[in-house]
Amino acid sequence: MAGGSSASDSILPFLPPLVSSSSDSLQWPSKMEFALKALARGPVSSKVDCGEELCDCITDMREQIGLAPLSLRSGKGLCLYFDDLITRAAASGFYEAVLPVLADLVFRMPLLLEAHFKQAKGSVPSEKCKDTKSTDISVKLRLLCPQQAGLVLLDQEFVGSLLACAFFCLYPSHGRQEAQLPYMNFDYFFAGINGKTRSQEQKMTCIVHYFCRISEKMPQGRVSYERKVIPQPHSGPSPFPFYEPDYSFWNESVALLCPFKIFEKGMIEDEKLEAVEVDFANVYLGGGVLFSGCVQEEIRFCINPELIVGMLFLPALANNEAIEIIGAERFSCYEGYGSSFTFIGDYLDVKPRDLWGRLQTRIVAIDALDHPGENQFHCSQMLRETNKAFCGFLDHSGFRGYFEAMDLSCTTRCLSNQLRGEPTKPAQDSQENSNVEERYKEEESMCGHVNPASQTMNDVKFYRDSASIELLECSENVASGIHNNAKCGVTGQGNPMHVAMPNRSTQICKVGIATGNWGCGAFGGDIELKSLLQWIAASQAGRPFVHYYTFGDQQTQRLHSLTEWILKEGWHVGDCWDLLMEYGEKRVNKKVKKGLPDWILPEVLEGQTSSGLITYEGWHWSLDYSSVKVEKKKKQFNI
Repeated sequence: MAGGSSASDSILPFLPPLVSSSSDSLQWPSKMEFALKALARGPVSSKVDCGEELCDCITDMREQIGLAPLSLRSGKGLCLYFDDLITRAAASGFYEAVLPVLADLVFRMPLLLEAHFKQAKGSVPSEKCKDTKSTDISVKLRLLCPQQAGLVLLDQEFVGSLLACAFFCLYPSHGRQEAQLPYMNFDYFFAGINGKTRSQEQKMTCIVHYFCRISEKMPQGRVSYERKVIPQPHSGPSPFPFYEPDYSFWNESVALLCPFKIFEKGMIEDEKLEAVEVDFANVYLGGGVLFSGCVQEEIRFCINPELIVGMLFLPALANNEAIEIIGAERFSCYEGYGSSFTFIGDYLDVKPRDLWGRLQTRIVAIDALDHPGENQFHCSQMLRETNKAFCGFLDHSGFRGYFEAMDLSCTTRCLSNQLRGEPTKPAQDSQENSNVEERYKEEESMCGHVNPASQTMNDVKFYRDSASIELLECSENVASGIHNNAKCGVTGQGNPMHVAMPNRSTQICKVGIATGNWGCGAFGGDIELKSLLQWIAASQAGRPFVHYYTFGDQQTQRLHSLTEWILKEGWHVGDCWDLLMEYGEKRVNKKVKKGLPDWILPEVLEGQTSSGLITYEGWHWSLDYSSVKVEKKKKQFNI
């Protein structure tokens, strides 16, 4: 392949089998090209005008590239959908107007692939960096391997081409399981259409609707797919100024909990403010979207089908990893959930785009423990869940080491704000260019690596005002004036980083977190516990707010009283963590059976008594008309 590299070669075995031409470029086998050209000319030329013909066409194409025929069950599901489950007019429109466009996208996939690698090899456009000769950003399509932070940036047209290949079931399955990659073809999806599982045909309608939309007008933006990793201790030098947090990190944190608002109605994807929208992910990205799954993650992947492409090159998640996808366009409206899921119409995504052409839809995939039972209250499991959410919620692009970890040139430091989706204005004259460069030098010193071994808990003090954290005092071991909206973390022994404060000194993070019952429902997690763990992680990550969507779950009624009271009392992350650790220990040892809100909030706090001093589950409460104070571990705070 012309212009190939080890990075690009890593993805080739997982793409549809292509051949090399005399000019060393990639192309389809000649018979495959002939079939795609006929299909692109429409039903008159291809004779594909019914489900059975479409099934035969897909089988023929698979055989041309050495893949097994489409299974009988998959063929039956495909025929059932196009011949019986949708109207004849809708089916005819698909064969005449949509299928030819999909065939053309598949036919041009090798060309789009070559163009992508050629473009990705050059400089990523930056209005601030005029000298981009040494800028070689690793955004090309490749496997984003476990424990390796990385980002892939794809044009939406190329994304459509890769999805069309999945629809025609052209991806080889060999080697995907060994590489811990999700399944990528639609054949099992088709097999799930049986006339009995209505949600599966509604999922199919969402996918077909996406193809209809791009056949009418191809989107001209981009989508980025990022593997986020917080390195584990003893895993070698960290590209970030911190490692995966330990117990003392959370116990000693002085970050105040950010605002937390509960919404009984509405959905995460309908969040009005700028927010990272949480995907309640499977360890394998996409979960059962290409099978029969139809819960939160699968629904999101159906209404934003460009998310599915991440399944091509993103292996299973480890405990210290998350995936963030920016720019995936939404195309469908729906109602219902699970078996009641129903496509109800078109959705026009009007969110603004950033300098890279990405829609400002930020989706982070974090996988929770699957059916943990009572073990979820064990301290180690709570640490796992909090670190997982923290990895997803933390804005990794604010760190200088983030670029170095992805083989980015030092000149790309000016792209940090672009990765976060912040608009950039070009410099107008040499003086402004000079000012810009001075500011970047200042940011380098702010985000530069410090000597963690020389820091102590007392080296830094923080003050939280609304959604921002301001640095008041800092030892000379940390660069002065580090940052306003800090991602602050304080650790103890075993984790060499005491302070992590990556963002621009002139910017305050405005992007919050939109989440809900993560790891609950089908995964069996405790709603109150998981909500507080997410809150802790979001606050530590410097996010200005958490918007929590309950999906009408009645178990969240007590959560509102609990979070409202904690906010009123001004708790820190460390305070909440200590409380959860104590509750978890008692719960695991069967010393308490009450739910978390009932254990934290005794009846006295609800105004049902006015006695002076009580003891409740190991906490000493002293009432004085206005507040309740508790002394714990020799430190005193309002509770």
